This record gives sequence, C-alpha cells and structure tokens, in this order.
Amino acid sequence: MAARVRPMLEAASGTTLIVAHAGTVRAALAMVVGPAALSFSVAPLSLSVLDGTVGSWSIGSVNWTG
Repeated sequence: MAARVRPMLEAASGTTLIVAHAGTVRAALAMVVGPAALSFSVAPLSLSVLDGTVGSWSIGSVNWTG
C-alpha cells in the first residue's frame, strides 16, 4: 500500500484533496511516523491532514470530524 501512496503524495502540488479508505490514510501517516501509523484508528468520514513537501512531512490532524 505504501508503495502506491508515497509517489502519489510526493507528486501532489499545492492543496490536494484525496478521498480514501483507512488503509490509505494509515499508509500516508506511515510516511511521517513509520510503523506506529498502524496504531491509528481512522474513523469513517473523518479528515486527516498532512502538511509538507518531499522529504519533510508533518501531521496536521487525524480523525477530525468538525
């Protein structure tokens, strides 16, 4: 999964919206926190935000539901 997610995120430019399932979100989170991303519970219809550029990522939020 991470092998498909990483290139997509690295190719994104500007503000990008990606609608995906929990496994894809965890794969993206793994770019920032490594294997600990598997411990995240990703709620349905929640918003997770990653900020950054190639090689420099940070987590803005996980499971935000407003």
